[in-house]
Amino acid sequence: MTSLHIKFAYNTLRKDFEATSKGYRGDIFLVQNDQWYQINAYTILRLQQDFDTELEYSGFYTPDPNLIFVEEASIENILFTLKKLQKEGVFKQFVPSSDEQVQSYFSS
Repeated sequence: MTSLHIKFAYNTLRKDFEATSKGYRGDIFLVQNDQWYQINAYTILRLQQDFDTELEYSGFYTPDPNLIFVEEASIENILFTLKKLQKEGVFKQFVPSSDEQVQSYFSS
């Protein structure tokens, strides 16, 4: 199995609290085999809220790429889920991020 590196662009207690409260976190990057993947973690409740809102305003809903579902959008739950998904080989189906996407989060 290849090594798995997980980075949070905004790795602070405040960001973790906000993500847990909102049920969503989109600043997660998975690095595997020199490829970067931006991961979007949702709770089912947050997905339902986004779905309902988008359906009401636009008539359709398109989910974010590289979407994973977590019981809670805390760092601990996200890490646990990503490690399980790696064992299942799920990342082969994910879309790699462009260099521009990665740099927009990590360049200062």
